[in-house]
Amino acid sequence: MIHDSGAFAKTVVLINSPYAMDVEWIEQEEYGVDACLVFGAVGDYGFIGLTDILTGASDVSGHLPDTWASSSLSAPAMQNFGDYQFTNLEKMYGDRYLVYAEDIYVGYKYYETRYQDQVLGVNNAGSTAGAFASAEGWDYAAEMAYPFGYGLSYAQFTQEVESITWDQDAHTVTAQVKVTNDGGFDGVSKSLVQLYAQAPWEPGQVEKSAVQLIGFQKTGELAARESETVTITVPDYYFASYDENAVNGADSTKTGCYILDPGEYYFAIGDSSHDALNNILAAKGASGMFDEKGNTVPGDSSKAVKAELAAYDNTTWAVHPSTGTVVSNQLQDADLNEHLPDAVTYLTRADWNTFPVSVTGLTATDAMAEGMVGATYVKPADAPDTGDMTFGEDAGLKLVDMKDVPYGDEAWQTFIEQLSVNQLATICGDNRGNVAIPEVGKPANASTNGPCGIQGSYVKGSGKACTLYVDEPIQAATFNLELAAERGALMAEEAMYADVTMVFGPGANIHRTAYLGRNSEYFSEDGMLSYFMSRDTARTMTEKGIITGFKHFCLNDQEVNRHGVATFSTEQACREIYFRAFEGAMSDDNALGVMTSYNRIGLTASPAHRGAQIEILRNEWGFKGINITDSSKDASDYVLTAECITGGTDLFLSDTGRTSQLTNLAIKERDGNILRWMQTANEHFYYAHSRSVLINGLSAETVIEQTIYWWQPTLIGICIGVGVLAVVSLAVFFGKAYLRKERK
Repeated sequence: MIHDSGAFAKTVVLINSPYAMDVEWIEQEEYGVDACLVFGAVGDYGFIGLTDILTGASDVSGHLPDTWASSSLSAPAMQNFGDYQFTNLEKMYGDRYLVYAEDIYVGYKYYETRYQDQVLGVNNAGSTAGAFASAEGWDYAAEMAYPFGYGLSYAQFTQEVESITWDQDAHTVTAQVKVTNDGGFDGVSKSLVQLYAQAPWEPGQVEKSAVQLIGFQKTGELAARESETVTITVPDYYFASYDENAVNGADSTKTGCYILDPGEYYFAIGDSSHDALNNILAAKGASGMFDEKGNTVPGDSSKAVKAELAAYDNTTWAVHPSTGTVVSNQLQDADLNEHLPDAVTYLTRADWNTFPVSVTGLTATDAMAEGMVGATYVKPADAPDTGDMTFGEDAGLKLVDMKDVPYGDEAWQTFIEQLSVNQLATICGDNRGNVAIPEVGKPANASTNGPCGIQGSYVKGSGKACTLYVDEPIQAATFNLELAAERGALMAEEAMYADVTMVFGPGANIHRTAYLGRNSEYFSEDGMLSYFMSRDTARTMTEKGIITGFKHFCLNDQEVNRHGVATFSTEQACREIYFRAFEGAMSDDNALGVMTSYNRIGLTASPAHRGAQIEILRNEWGFKGINITDSSKDASDYVLTAECITGGTDLFLSDTGRTSQLTNLAIKERDGNILRWMQTANEHFYYAHSRSVLINGLSAETVIEQTIYWWQPTLIGICIGVGVLAVVSLAVFFGKAYLRKERK
């Protein structure tokens, strides 16, 4: 072994992966490991920083964006990860399902909540259900390697709570924390302040985790014995719970909203989710706490503050904080029990014996089978005749004229009505960009993939390949929003040099398990950490005129069967975890583009799910930009054109075949409803591009020409000639075959 060789003074394990791994062995004495550094995919320049850390030229201050359990199989979500097929369905992309039976208990929300109940001796927390590391019963220390938010530095820091206050009138929580560098490192170092909340819970109430990240802030660079007071202010929306059964306080005719139950709330800082929870337990007067290694710890009650809410609140967050739109149930069809009553028992902290089992052998009802086909569109009886609608009517407006026109202004309708049916349909059928539309002064635009950099080369400048950045979990591990914003700004600059206006990224799906094939493209297991990272990365990309394509909205948390898999979850879990990860970017005009996923939300293809794509994304969150599918050509048997365009989709990625389908629906079928949705899709497209770098250098006098290169007519002629020759050859072949048959 390396340690036993005696050739090295220190043994450091380097993990060149962003995935949570089973690494508890590194603390076993026989291996002689002195330190472990997780650095993920380093991009083009990450090894320079890695070298600085290993040589002590700079300090390390990252923290885990995921829970690292002693066995990744112990996560509740792992019990329903993999390949599940309906017993009576066999169509490709139309016969698989996936059940999120763990409900909200993903990552630390499971491990820490069950830990609290283990300490308190309640709710069967110590039962054998879900125990992977001990046959005698579940034990947090045995199941845990490193908790969410865990991380070490060379320097030692002291964090002191100066104040944590909950202004219930302003609906904000503000924490002021004094951070002091106590030394241990010759250079400067940063410290992370993590702010967590615990809401009151008792059996019968909506599910809540025992601890929830609600905010964080990195200090500046501190030398030994230097101090800084960090201030974190967050809305109490961040720890409100979504209750599907609540009467909506803003509109009593609706069901479901975010609520705050009355009782004792605790706010705490900590070096990890586990440390913060121990501080909360200490403030509650509990005993018997221990750290992730099983060592007895007292917790620190001075790092936690209690506040009381006197009355139940189902009004404040019954409307969305960005738009004031009423928030109500939109995803009930994602719950398997809505289709097959009592088919799944969701995990509840009221009894940890509800630890999930694999939901196998489901038989789809006739209604479910029909839902999986997805052909639901019927031309509305009141749909106008296309011939009675306005399109192709020149009003003299150019794209550049619209750059300051607010979303929803009547001028947008006038602008869009200038476009012919074919021009409208052409935009909806994306080809990694769109051709120029000279009549309205729109140049050709291009898009490319992400999310860890711009996939392409500098069209303007050196011609070299664009920069590859560290993967998103490592970005999230910085817990540094200034860096997130800087990353977005730099990616936007590179997109300009690559001559693209839309980048398909970043990614904001959740690390539901350690085995998602694209965890490297997504930030974290936690919806709030992803919310913050998505928001600040999107904001600076948008400010610089680059349209994001955040992917994959939503519930694309497994690569196995990602095409067409029916994904079932509670609306609470969707709202608080999976949709929350996108919400920061999609709200407040932070992003102007999003990419849907290949999976189904419930039985409905994600790009056609009106509850997700229209009611939540646009109406609740106020998203104004482009909603583009993932590459839809190979998903055309369930990502259906009419259903998607009327379900909130604007563009079909890399799928120009949708252009003729939409044209036929609008003209041949004379379906004015489809035409109206095509116009809406184009409004989103042109609005986003009017705020993008595409209009740089344009004026009302700019003439846009569609360039035909010298070789294109030649190539087209050759293709036509080859086609004609093939037809003639086939005719001759079959003609001869017929004559031979006659002679016989």
